[in-house]
Amino acid sequence: MNNFARRETGEYVLEQEQEGQRIRWVALESDRIVAGYADPDNTGQAYALHHQVLELMPYMLGVSPLDIDSMDVSYTMDFDYQGNHDEVIAEALLSNSSFSSLFDIPEAKPVNCCPSIIVALSEDCRLQARVGVESRTSAFDVRGEKFKTDDPISLYFTVRRYPLPGPDFNTQAAYKEQCKIAENLMFEKVIPIS
Repeated sequence: MNNFARRETGEYVLEQEQEGQRIRWVALESDRIVAGYADPDNTGQAYALHHQVLELMPYMLGVSPLDIDSMDVSYTMDFDYQGNHDEVIAEALLSNSSFSSLFDIPEAKPVNCCPSIIVALSEDCRLQARVGVESRTSAFDVRGEKFKTDDPISLYFTVRRYPLPGPDFNTQAAYKEQCKIAENLMFEKVIPIS
């Protein structure tokens, strides 16, 4: 990573760019530290970056386990689709539900279908999973029947932990566990691979 910048918002970003796209980055925002790896060859590459950030943050940034309100492991996927994103999302996720009867109304068309759900993965609700789908189609696009070709449908999947307050929170162990949970849920429940 060789690009270091301070944004207008005050956040600091260290990133690697390849052909005009961010590949790896670490950002320091006012209330969080964010690290990401776009399109890695394997999950190990992304995990290594995040392990390094977790390892260095107490020493380089003065962040202790007491400072951590939550910790996320996220996957993001983009799907190219030229057409009404809301319509394809509604068909894929709602067609066999009671909500599908809304589309039986004459001239009814989905114009904002961005479902999101959070489930607790532990009895104390301190470990949670969130899946969300985001459309880039607007009502203006649907009305004019002109759809952008370069805006994807995005799927976000996050496993979040709210650690118990105290100095004993082991970020490395928690991160490793969250990665395992996220990978299993992503490939077994969210986008099952047959």
